[in-house]
Amino acid sequence: GDLYYTITSPTTVEVACQYAGSTANYSELTVVTIPESIRLYKPYRVTGIGERAFEGCTTLKRVVFEGDTLKSIGKRAFANCVSLHKFVVPEGVTEIQDGAFYNCQSLHSIRMGDSIVSIGAEAFAHCKSLRSIRIPNSVTHIGEKAFQACPALRSIDIGDGIKAIGDQAFYRCPSLRNVYIGNGVTSIGQYAFERTRLKELTIPATV
Repeated sequence: GDLYYTITSPTTVEVACQYAGSTANYSELTVVTIPESIRLYKPYRVTGIGERAFEGCTTLKRVVFEGDTLKSIGKRAFANCVSLHKFVVPEGVTEIQDGAFYNCQSLHSIRMGDSIVSIGAEAFAHCKSLRSIRIPNSVTHIGEKAFQACPALRSIDIGDGIKAIGDQAFYRCPSLRNVYIGNGVTSIGQYAFERTRLKELTIPATV
């Protein structure tokens, strides 16, 4: 399975979708390897997974990154990839955009590097197998509904860099019992932890 690319600058490309919005998008792909660079008529660095690149690729189980040139994971890039079971965000990625892993029902483990600054709206919403999450210190913003409706999510550790947690960020996470929020947070949105089973919530005095 060859990947498709969009040229984003004179030296960079991002991975593009094969058939936008179609169930045929990269159909039957189970493992994808994202290269550090590709050669067209000259070399290009691969710096992004484009919007909806692998959306609806129901057979995809694993994503392997060959290098650390990636900077962003685009909107709905892996949405509805229902067989994807774990994901390691490579060092260097600064943003996980809106809906990037929306409804990845088998995703039980996500590891983020210390370069991520923002997690978009609904980025991990409806990930029903996700059990715990550690948000690194580099993250300053968690978007609205980012982890909404994650029924298996039990614990969250949010680093000291966080400034804002969006509305309904963890809404309808009925297994959620333990949340630690770092010292930097200044705003927590409406209903951010509504309909959870929080036993313990550690909030710093900065809020």
